[in-house]
Amino acid sequence: MLFEVYSKEYQGKFLKSLTEFDDDANETYGDNFVSCKPEEQIAHFKKYHDAALGGSDKNSSWGWWSAKGGDKPFILKVKELTLLGFFTSEAGATQTLQYNQVPGPLKDVYP
Repeated sequence: MLFEVYSKEYQGKFLKSLTEFDDDANETYGDNFVSCKPEEQIAHFKKYHDAALGGSDKNSSWGWWSAKGGDKPFILKVKELTLLGFFTSEAGATQTLQYNQVPGPLKDVYP
């Protein structure tokens, strides 16, 4: 999604924020985010999530968000893309959402 849909500028901002997120995990826990223990990953994610929801200016360097710019904080964009990816997948749409075509597939209308 990132590389196929978003502009080069947006890709650069996202990747820069992802690098900063990972660098901060490395600084805090001594390892990159994916190599951290599950409880460290949760704590690190929560730190960014709480800062994003609180609109804390001191954390704005972690992403590209600004109140005037309208961009979402990095961590909220990660959540959005994760949910979008899952719920638009076959498993997410058919099993979790239990999507049922309305008025139904054409094979039911035209035998």
